[in-house]
Amino acid sequence: MNNRLFYMDHLRTFLTILVVFHHAATTYAVPGSWYFFDTLQKPDASFVLMLLFVFINQAFFMGLFFFIAGYFVPSSFDRKGPKPFLKDRLMRLGIPLIVYIFLISPVILYTTTLHYNANASKVVSFWEFYRTQILSFAITEPGPLWFLLALLVFNAVYALVSMVRKDSAPKKSIPFPSVKVLLLTATLIGLVTFGIRQIFPIGTLIFGLNFGYFPAYIVFFIAGIMAYRNLWLTSIPRRTVKIMGIIALVFLPILPIAALILNPTLSTGGGLNTNAFIYAMWEPFVGFGISLLLLAVYRKYSNQTNGFLRSVDATSYTVYIIHSLVLIAYSIWLHSAQMPPFIEFLILGGLGTITSYLLAMLIRKIPYAKKIL
Repeated sequence: MNNRLFYMDHLRTFLTILVVFHHAATTYAVPGSWYFFDTLQKPDASFVLMLLFVFINQAFFMGLFFFIAGYFVPSSFDRKGPKPFLKDRLMRLGIPLIVYIFLISPVILYTTTLHYNANASKVVSFWEFYRTQILSFAITEPGPLWFLLALLVFNAVYALVSMVRKDSAPKKSIPFPSVKVLLLTATLIGLVTFGIRQIFPIGTLIFGLNFGYFPAYIVFFIAGIMAYRNLWLTSIPRRTVKIMGIIALVFLPILPIAALILNPTLSTGGGLNTNAFIYAMWEPFVGFGISLLLLAVYRKYSNQTNGFLRSVDATSYTVYIIHSLVLIAYSIWLHSAQMPPFIEFLILGGLGTITSYLLAMLIRKIPYAKKIL
């Protein structure tokens, strides 16, 4: 127990709460990217603030999730061996994914359909919807659990590579990446991402996977594995964190300034245009800086725990799985409140987080649930 990295648990919890608020913000600022969109009458300062919040989150939070997941893969694989490792991954990742696709997602999709359809008499029954759309696989919607699907693939690839190599001989330790290496990597990620988005623009989903973001996700996952193997997190260079943090701060205003100066109608999600190129290059530089800063700060100031934090950390995975359903329920309720959108966003994020954690704690009390959750 003394060897447990409590700060990684706390960081994962912080990222989970950020996911809830991220999806709360998309409800009011990013049409088409979430199950439910509460239409704004006209964009205002709060709209821009929420939009910037979403863009900044997207630059780092899922990448950092992949880094943390990758960090714990080697120890789990080494301890369990290939078959038990893959069996464990299938249980902990595959079962929630199946439950979401065939239970949680259909309820969300049907509920939002009822909300958006003014003539309820034209909406088929839930069973008819489920039979014709879900059981026929016309709709296979993993929602936020695309992350679990990606982790299943990444873990399977790691296991396959490890079994093929069968090389347990000690290797020369690779030092923590220098600033020069990090900047080169960020540049390459940006260029590859820009190229990928010519084929898979942001929003083009294949079984929920948005390939326009995956160059960074793959690098973060591999970096997590390397961080464990080479003990990178035992001593994160302060100078590297400081420089990359400053670079992230310098890059942060570039995207909104470019949006004001350049043609705002051009898509940032793909295509051969300046907006798409700037966004693709902006993401990794901001993402690297924020991720390093969070890792360093949490490692230094948050590597202790107590009963309450242990309970919250243990529940965060379940919160990630169920938060969509909670947010949609509150979104529909708040829709009739006619409050300023930014206030609704804060209420939605706050209530969504608290309710999701309380509900998740109850779910984890179900017999055998903790073996999966």
